Amino acid sequence: MNALIRRTVAFTCLIGVMTAAIAQFRGRRRPAYGAGVLDRGNVPSWPVDEKFAMEVFTFARLKYNSTGWERSSYAWWTDYPDADLNLSYRLQ
Repeated sequence: MNALIRRTVAFTCLIGVMTAAIAQFRGRRRPAYGAGVLDRGNVPSWPVDEKFAMEVFTFARLKYNSTGWERSSYAWWTDYPDADLNLSYRLQ
């Protein structure tokens, strides 16, 4: 009986470690969304003209489920972050 308990505990621990290892990757081809959000990676901070101090634009990217040919969850991330930077540059 004692050997059975040890095997059960060992098997449970093995499953837990394997689950944690798989969860680290989750089959992603790209880094997880939001990874490195605090790192702006050479993205400039454009100053706000004093004449337009109250004119503020906020951009938000929404994640959605793809219904097209690509069934992965990355369709919303097609050109991130280049399109976001281009939009910000055009609006300045």
